[in-house]
Amino acid sequence: MERTYFVLQVALSFLLLFLLKLPGDEAVAQSGDALTNDLRRNVVRVIARWTDGTPDKSGFGFIVGERAGLFYIVTADHVVRNQNLIAATPAITFFQDQGNEYQGALLTTHLMQSAGDVAVIRVQAPSGLSWQTAARSGVAAERGDDVRFIGVQGQWLVPFKPGAVNSVDPSGTIRFEGLAIRTGTSGAPLVGDKGILGMIIVDNDVYGLATPIDIIERAFREWSYPWDLVTWVPPPAQVQAPRPTAVAPAPPPPAQVPAPRPTAVAQAPPPQTENWVSNYTTRDNRDLWLGDISRPDKTIGTRNVDLDDCARECTNNKDCVAFAYDRWNRSCYAKNKITQSILDPHSMIAVKKPGELPAVSQKTPEMTILRNQRMRGDVTISKKAVDYAGCSSACEDNLQCVAFNFLKRAGNGDNCQMFKLSDGHDNDNAVDAGYKYQVP
Repeated sequence: MERTYFVLQVALSFLLLFLLKLPGDEAVAQSGDALTNDLRRNVVRVIARWTDGTPDKSGFGFIVGERAGLFYIVTADHVVRNQNLIAATPAITFFQDQGNEYQGALLTTHLMQSAGDVAVIRVQAPSGLSWQTAARSGVAAERGDDVRFIGVQGQWLVPFKPGAVNSVDPSGTIRFEGLAIRTGTSGAPLVGDKGILGMIIVDNDVYGLATPIDIIERAFREWSYPWDLVTWVPPPAQVQAPRPTAVAPAPPPPAQVPAPRPTAVAQAPPPQTENWVSNYTTRDNRDLWLGDISRPDKTIGTRNVDLDDCARECTNNKDCVAFAYDRWNRSCYAKNKITQSILDPHSMIAVKKPGELPAVSQKTPEMTILRNQRMRGDVTISKKAVDYAGCSSACEDNLQCVAFNFLKRAGNGDNCQMFKLSDGHDNDNAVDAGYKYQVP
């Protein structure tokens, strides 16, 4: 009797251990490790070199788009610009071609550290190199999510044991713990079990920080750079085919029933001619940070639409309470919540009536520098400035000015043009421009 009781106890113990093993969670962990290792081919090593005496700096980056035989790579801005914002010359090494360095071009468009720490490198795509576009996560980071990274000490190393998301800041910045990151990991992707969640921007603290992938995507789209990353989808589970079963004979065809006589068709209502924007309270030169409603493919924003189409999209979505419309790139961002608004000449915001416009951020605006670019729009003030810094300062001191042009070849005439509304900017070697921007 005692032997039978002992055997039963052992059996129950094994059953309990089996139930606690949670094979589904183990499968997710294995898929996260496999996905992260597979994404190493998207990751590049970045060596930033300066000519002003600044020591070389190393980091990582990852491919997000391709156009005309060129790869577009995102990396941390502090890796490739020094504390004086002097740009480095980046050398790129690919995972699939680790014996060669490729000369990259650091583009002038960037987000400073306080706004996301995003820089863009463009480099010739090596022949035969492949990368994976199905790579980004379709869900936002949440506390407790497993995370890994790619790249430490100049190698494409992936930790076997994951860390975890600790929190997500109001600005969207991801704070994570439990990963042995080191100086030189900045710019590497932070990868969850369902794809890339963001880019590591702080690599030498107890808690690491990462800029979320949504902010990076939005910046690339505003700058009109290619963005080819789409949501990662796990491979389908292997399912054994069922055994064939006997097929029942087909039923006899139904009896022929005479078709009913046609009835009069009601006239379709006339097309909607409403001015959709009239249902909203709007404000120019403002943006709503975060709160974006994802599209069915998990991306954010609708491209190549006009303002009224943007308003109609929000009106027809029960979850949409407001939207931000990027005039410079004709992009629409539907919002499911209204956050504090920030100064951004790209954008205008619209809140469904009778809702009120959100409070305005009290942060001091920063000036974004655009070399060899000309702002479009109606000039509101023209004056003479000694140099670019003087024109920038004049715009900074004028509450009505959100953007400016400094005409480098104006001679003795007015060479500082200021705008209270801008339609974007174009390439022009005779002009340097700039615009005000508030970080979230």
